[in-house]
Amino acid sequence: MGYSLKTALHKVISTKIISYNYNDVGTFYPQTDVDKYYENDGSVLDIYSENPTGTDAYEYNFTQNIGSANAEGQGWNKEHMMPQSTFNSEYPMDSDLNFIVPSDARINQLRSNYPY
Repeated sequence: MGYSLKTALHKVISTKIISYNYNDVGTFYPQTDVDKYYENDGSVLDIYSENPTGTDAYEYNFTQNIGSANAEGQGWNKEHMMPQSTFNSEYPMDSDLNFIVPSDARINQLRSNYPY
C-alpha cells in the first residue's frame, strides 16, 4: 500500500510543477492574503497592521506595494519570515509563498535581517 501510494503521489506531483520567481509572489496576495475575515474589506492582510479584534493601524490596497518607506503607513511590501541570507537568496526558497508575507514597508526595513 505505501509504495503504491508514494508512486501515485509522485505521478501527480511531478507532472504539475509550477515555477515562479520572487517578483511573482505579490500577484498571489489578492487570493492568499486578502482580508475576508476581519473587516472583510478586501484590504491586504499586513502581518503587522492587522488587528483581528479592533481597528487596523493601517490598511492597504493591493496597489500600495512599495519598495521602501521612511514612515509607517506609507505602503506594504513582501517580508521573508526567514531572512534570505539564511539560504543565500537561492531559488526556490526566495520565492516561497508560504514564507513571504505582506508587511508594512517601514517595519520590514527596520526588522532588517532578523528572523520573524
